Formats: sequence, structure tokens, C-alpha cells
Amino acid sequence: EHLIGYTSKYLNSVKFHTHEKDTVVYTIGMVLAIADLKNPHKQRFLRGHDSPVCCFDISPCGKMVASGQEGSKRFKGDMAPVVIWSWAGKTLGQFPGLVGSVITIAFSPDSKYVAASGANKMLYIWSLESGDVVIAQKSEKIVTSIVWGPMSRGRSRRN
Repeated sequence: EHLIGYTSKYLNSVKFHTHEKDTVVYTIGMVLAIADLKNPHKQRFLRGHDSPVCCFDISPCGKMVASGQEGSKRFKGDMAPVVIWSWAGKTLGQFPGLVGSVITIAFSPDSKYVAASGANKMLYIWSLESGDVVIAQKSEKIVTSIVWGPMSRGRSRRN
């Protein structure tokens, strides 16, 4: 299988891998493509979304990809799940809660959490170790960007 071309209506839909300098990841409809820039025939695809992928992030450790999609046409309620993939292409988990579309997604600097926001003005942070929701918060406006600050060990920022 080989693909030539690229189109996307979403920002940040092409990213270089955090450790593999000649590897690029980009969206193609409902699929994420992983390509080697030195060998155009070396490609692989992450399939598992049922609507176009609108955002994704590569973990700082380089071992995972998180992707979000437009609202599902297959499931009631226009749900827009976040899918976590291993770099090898295995689906590690799927997180619900966002509706309409995933707007932005970001791994924490230690690659232990993923945060995402949706068109329903919700912001979620999930633990990748347990799969639990750490934070679920509605905002007044749609969150369009997520940037993590420094992570502290053993101290909560809420105290």
C-alpha cells in the first residue's frame, strides 16, 4: 500500500516525530499516515477512526500517538473520541467525552497524561496509566490550544 499526496482543512495536521528526524506523521481523512521522508515507499497507516481526524499529537517519549476526530456519524450524539496508539500502530485506548469535534490534543511532558478539548467546550485530562479521567471541566469558550507547564513530582498544583 502506498499513498501520494496530502490535503487537510485542519491546522497542525503534519508533524515530525519527536526522535526519528526523517519520519513525518500526517492526517488523510480518517487515517493517520506515518512516512519516511528518505524512502517514499516506507509508509504505514493508523486506522480506527470513523470520521476525519482533525488533530493529533506525538508523545514526547516518541512511543505513542494520540488522535482526535470529528463527531462520529456511526454513533448517536456526535461523539468525538480520542484514540491512543502505540508507535507500532496498536490501539492502546479510546477516551470518550468530547462531542462535535476534538479541537486540540496534547501529551504531558512526561507522556503519562493526555489532554484534549472539544467543540462542546469540554476539557479533559486522562491518565494513560490507568485510563481514568483526571480532569473534566467545561469552559466558557472552546479551548483551541493546550500547552503543558513543568511537571512537579510529588506535588499537586491544586494545593
